[in-house]
Amino acid sequence: MFRTEQSNEVSAAKPRRIMIVSRYPRSVQETAALLMGDGFDVFMTHQCPERALIEKLAPDMMIYDMSAEDKATASAIASVGRFAQSEGVARTLFLVSESTLAHCVSAGSSEELLAWPGSPSEALLHVRRIVRSAESTAIATLRTFKDLMIDTGRMAVYRDGRELRLTRTEYDLLLVLIQASGSVLSREVITEKIWGCGLFGSSNTVDVHVKTLRKKLSDNALFPKYVATVRGVGYRLADERPAAAFNVASNATYV
Repeated sequence: MFRTEQSNEVSAAKPRRIMIVSRYPRSVQETAALLMGDGFDVFMTHQCPERALIEKLAPDMMIYDMSAEDKATASAIASVGRFAQSEGVARTLFLVSESTLAHCVSAGSSEELLAWPGSPSEALLHVRRIVRSAESTAIATLRTFKDLMIDTGRMAVYRDGRELRLTRTEYDLLLVLIQASGSVLSREVITEKIWGCGLFGSSNTVDVHVKTLRKKLSDNALFPKYVATVRGVGYRLADERPAAAFNVASNATYV
């Protein structure tokens, strides 16, 4: 009933969009110019952007300038990196002071770090290296469900050749359901797979993310094409034919 396909021979396209976050934009202006000259679209902001802006611009990579924070800790930098990843920005290069760099190295930080102020040309080389690394690891696996194509290398979802701007959580939710191949997943299982922890408080958290995912997929909760709700249990992929919703109406409820 449920059909997903995958391919291991399609390479991901080169990332083209970079967001630079810096309280002192003059210190990164030359770097931005070099990046644009290298073919990247560059967006600059003075502070960590709101989720809505990240979602709208959908940058492939972020350069985050923390060089003014001389005592920035490895945990603070990792926190910013996790936030970026949660919003679908898989790669972040942090510009940090020499003292912060030394601290992070001694702490075993796994983040991409560059001492700043520094050479804009060196920053460009770092970006190129990170991009090449991302491309080499994104010899992508493509999964399809109905008219959706999921590129797990780029963590992107496409329909009719156009990318759907999903958040990281929405992407993870869709991928978890597709990997289940139509099996029903409880809210607890979904939470464990996405957040790595059991439910705390209300299970409404999963429901909210399902609702936003459906909205972006233009899915109909009453007669779902992609995500179906199973009363008292959780969610699963919708049947191959949307009309089948009429046949399962007595066993499903919707949010």
